[in-house]
Amino acid sequence: MGKKNRKTRRPAPTDGRFSRKALIAAAAVLAGLFAALAAFAILRPGPLRVSFYGIDDGERKAFEEVLAARKSPGRNLAFKALNPDLPLSAQEREVRRSSILILKGGAAAASLAGGAVPPKDADLALMPSAIRGAGRDDSARYGLPVLLDFFELAWNGRILSLKGFGKPASLGDLEAAGKAVKKPTLWPIVCAGAEDADLSMFAGAVVEAAAGGAALDRLAELAASGKKIGEISRDPLVAPGLALLARWRSEGLLHPEWLSIDGRTLEALMAGDAAAYVFMPLSRHRTIAQKTIEKYDSTFVPAANARRERAFIAPSTVAVRVGAKRKDADADALFSALVSAPVQKALAAESGLAPVGSSAETRDIQAANARLWAAASSGPRSDPLAAAFPDPSARKAFAGDLREWLRGQ
Repeated sequence: MGKKNRKTRRPAPTDGRFSRKALIAAAAVLAGLFAALAAFAILRPGPLRVSFYGIDDGERKAFEEVLAARKSPGRNLAFKALNPDLPLSAQEREVRRSSILILKGGAAAASLAGGAVPPKDADLALMPSAIRGAGRDDSARYGLPVLLDFFELAWNGRILSLKGFGKPASLGDLEAAGKAVKKPTLWPIVCAGAEDADLSMFAGAVVEAAAGGAALDRLAELAASGKKIGEISRDPLVAPGLALLARWRSEGLLHPEWLSIDGRTLEALMAGDAAAYVFMPLSRHRTIAQKTIEKYDSTFVPAANARRERAFIAPSTVAVRVGAKRKDADADALFSALVSAPVQKALAAESGLAPVGSSAETRDIQAANARLWAAASSGPRSDPLAAAFPDPSARKAFAGDLREWLRGQ
């Protein structure tokens, strides 16, 4: 009799497939993991991003070194240099990703006012009242002043003392001394006119010295309105200063090729004792070799006629707390720390510029004087072109027009 057929139980599949219950369990585990990761991301924000716009390499490195030493524990800092040749409006994504944007005061910085967190009154109270005006336009405050540059007049004491002259008390004194020291190998007045910012500041400083702060503000206003330099030169407030520049050149007081002189050539003239008076910003002063710059003393540009109120060109470096809709306690704390005494001292020492804090230590007498003069003025003014145009290409175009107009006078 044969054996009965028995049904044999098949073994469970071993090809890697899961049961429905296993799949559901795995999905639940993954969902929990993703939820935990999301919660962790919320609790642990990404790097605090500090961006720079139109800040030269030396000053930017000073900020990076000082701020890196003050970052919050457990929170990284990320630095980003935006394209200085493009307007901020063409870099909106990079601006939005930033927590703090550091740039020069003026029209570009003012364009950020609508989306900025205003500085705290307590932070502004740390600086002289006149300097608080930096980082603000007619309608709103857009930023926190952090450092000051200053457009100065430097003079070669040895050259001038040989003719009995020293620090000029007025533009008339400057002219008299210039005529006395002038010779074929020595030019009384020199400026790096090939550099757009130096050209703009020199023109603005002479316009202010000739006719006051209202004339300097008028120059920036007319440029911003789109008027050409030929028309601007006929404005009653601006005309005296621009006419003075033209006369200095025609009388041989101003170097005949000053509009082609760049920073390197300017330093060579100073090193060779070929320049009695030099108009330049403190930031350029810092780039000149010590053995050359020690021949020169510096002061503010004197007025044509003695007057108490001045409006000196002292371009400010401002910080803008962008991202007004984003809460970020670390960014707020770092923003305020920029005007604390220790950070101000460190930034001034590293950059060579003047601190804005009333009690912050300065690097030397030049920086101390720059802060003092700005504080004693009606308020530090920006480079006139920076005050007029948010777009770098517009500033460049106007500087070119100004240069050609001056050549034709």
